[in-house]
Amino acid sequence: MANEALIQTRVPIAVAEDVAALSAAEGLSVAAWVRRLLIKEVGQVRTPACTSRVGEKPNLGVNPSWILERVEEMTSTEVKFHMLHGPGHPLPGAPVTPGYLSDIDWYQHQDDHRFHLQGSPKPWCIVRSMFDARSGRMELVLRSE
Repeated sequence: MANEALIQTRVPIAVAEDVAALSAAEGLSVAAWVRRLLIKEVGQVRTPACTSRVGEKPNLGVNPSWILERVEEMTSTEVKFHMLHGPGHPLPGAPVTPGYLSDIDWYQHQDDHRFHLQGSPKPWCIVRSMFDARSGRMELVLRSE
């Protein structure tokens, strides 16, 4: 199919045996189990998000303002993300720059705002935001409330 690509890789025998056992236990072929895992993992890496003032309802149904790219689990409740422009921006998926954020309300008043991540039932508060010159990316550390 035109909308699909073949991905091949090698894994240690012990991992292959574990995957075979896990897929068999779920009644899936190894290929179907790996495909489901890849789709799930990629979906967790980039998450559409929007912001709102504390207590206001978010509007994720309209074009999300941001795409948050998961970088690292800092603690069990804190996650580091890179910020990318959302689908409504002229350059969707492009890294956000600090200059772009300088006039944005949530960036100026971070304690008064929450991020709302698609698929997450709770809002996320901003622990810190900074520009990482090495990666050229705006980083956010968010904590699930």
